[in-house]
Amino acid sequence: MIPSTTTPLLVTWPRTSPLASFGEKAGPAPALAAWIRVHLTYWWRHRRRLSIDRPRRFTEFVQRRKLIDRDPRIPLMIDKVGVKPFVANVLGADWVTPPSGRARYCLASSPFPPRSS
Repeated sequence: MIPSTTTPLLVTWPRTSPLASFGEKAGPAPALAAWIRVHLTYWWRHRRRLSIDRPRRFTEFVQRRKLIDRDPRIPLMIDKVGVKPFVANVLGADWVTPPSGRARYCLASSPFPPRSS
């Protein structure tokens, strides 16, 4: 069954799951195109159906989080270059390791405008 795009979902995890303590409440269900893309990609990579309703494998939990958990902090936190100013602001500059290799070049000459908070 394809989830509706207007009604919010309440995600409940089994009590034995490590994710049960988060009490994740999802926002609106994912768009149909994203739902189809994730399912087809999962089928192509793993050769089995994706179980979003009752995930058992770690990969199914990851796909569920990609589709349902729309926390706006996630894109910022997974970018290792972009999270450095955030960590420096929250914890202090002592906690940030200096960039090395290409990251040093990327920080010096980024073709993109800085992100707005």
